Amino acid sequence: MRNVGLIIAIFLLFHGCATFDGALARRTDADAFLAKTGERTDAVLAEGNTFTLNRCIAVALQNNLNMEAAALEKRLARLNRRIAFANFLPEISLQYTSTELDRAPATQLFGNMQTTMQDRIIRETAVQAQMPIFAPATWFLYAIHQRGEEISGVAADYTGQMIALQVTGLYFQCLATAETRRILEAQHAAAAAL
Repeated sequence: MRNVGLIIAIFLLFHGCATFDGALARRTDADAFLAKTGERTDAVLAEGNTFTLNRCIAVALQNNLNMEAAALEKRLARLNRRIAFANFLPEISLQYTSTELDRAPATQLFGNMQTTMQDRIIRETAVQAQMPIFAPATWFLYAIHQRGEEISGVAADYTGQMIALQVTGLYFQCLATAETRRILEAQHAAAAAL
């Protein structure tokens, strides 16, 4: 009976794995992501304001996945530092043992004379406290995570600056292209008039 249950569990396990279509799941997720991105783009464009350089940079910083990843890394580094700080807290362990015997253990002295060797009920309590604040490895670990948090903050700022630089370059390239178009249209109109 036990083997039958095992066989059924294995069959259901493999059957479940065989019916999962990973490519379809990825395609569905990609389509949902693109639809969400399209909706966000339409919402930004629907605001109707002209796109100044500052607005372009603000929209890019708000919607860029690299900025979200940098913010997430910064948050994880802060959590790792806080976890490392927990190593400074005192460690206290408490142990309690209780033993109760039916009768007290006794030993024979002379003939029928007995004497008890210990009590019938034995209770032991042990408390141990450690302060890892004196361990150099604790300080070293905390310092590593503290520097990691600072580095992640610098990396997030650097990511924002690189995105702003890229958007600025593309913005001025767009303005230069529009100016080139205006010049070419003026030249075309002058040639047509000539």
